Amino acid sequence: DMDGSNGKVGMYEFSYVGALQLQAAARQPPSLTCIAPGMNSVDFHDGWVYRGGAFSLAFNVSWARFLAIDTAQRRDDDEEMAEKMAELGNARYDHLPLEEFPGFDELAPYFHEWIDHETNDDYWQSLSLNSRFDEIDVPAFHVAGWYDTFLEGTLKNYSRMVDMSGHPQKLRIFPWWHTPWSARVGSVDFGPEAANEFDREQLRWFDRWLKEEENGYLEEPNVGMDAIAHSSGPFDGNASSRRHRNELTKIARVKPILDRAVPGIEAQEMAEQHRVLASCCSLVNAFSVVKVVGDRLLEKRRTVP
Repeated sequence: DMDGSNGKVGMYEFSYVGALQLQAAARQPPSLTCIAPGMNSVDFHDGWVYRGGAFSLAFNVSWARFLAIDTAQRRDDDEEMAEKMAELGNARYDHLPLEEFPGFDELAPYFHEWIDHETNDDYWQSLSLNSRFDEIDVPAFHVAGWYDTFLEGTLKNYSRMVDMSGHPQKLRIFPWWHTPWSARVGSVDFGPEAANEFDREQLRWFDRWLKEEENGYLEEPNVGMDAIAHSSGPFDGNASSRRHRNELTKIARVKPILDRAVPGIEAQEMAEQHRVLASCCSLVNAFSVVKVVGDRLLEKRRTVP
């Protein structure tokens, strides 16, 4: 017991820590009242370490490197830290074979385990929640980014929990990538309307469940997204974002959202927004194509001497 605590527990964060929230919720601890998992997937094989059968090299190297550096820092050995940093810094994405990728043998040996388990075998199934969504019965506030690597995973999490959970589910899709959460993605600035207002929404979510405040948040639309419009092209650095809410409960198909009129957006701009958002949504459903490419890449990797 803690002074000032009512015993209710909430969890928040994104990426790997977002996935851990869902793992914790599946255990159904009695004090866990609500969660706010952002930008993640409960399937650590397809959509995380692999994508459509292809090893997500750039993501996996950066993630394993981050974890390896953290491990070296915890050992409090400056000399080892400098040596390992140099080894990791010299690693190249074109290094073959992948099984001999340098820098991870001691500090992140699981990197090589990921490579060894290229199919969705027991190694991955032991961690997956794909068949256990019925055990995650807790209010959840899901956060996604149009340019985030876990867009598909977050949409799947939300849709499955709407189907399986008896508690309210909320979804927000912002024009962000994995980090940082800001109005600028690469060279494109989406303007002031794409500013990060997530903390404010998240506090309202936790106030509702942890403090039991009747703040009206549950009466607001379940799904909210930032509609993206570009003036002349998707990467010319001149874009805008309009925030609106949609009276939806599922994201099984996103396209119907785009057919609704959005106040303040002219017809021509709406048409461009439709095209850009539709292209984003098509990425979510394009993994059958990636699977074919991924299989070919894996076959090529096996034949490299």
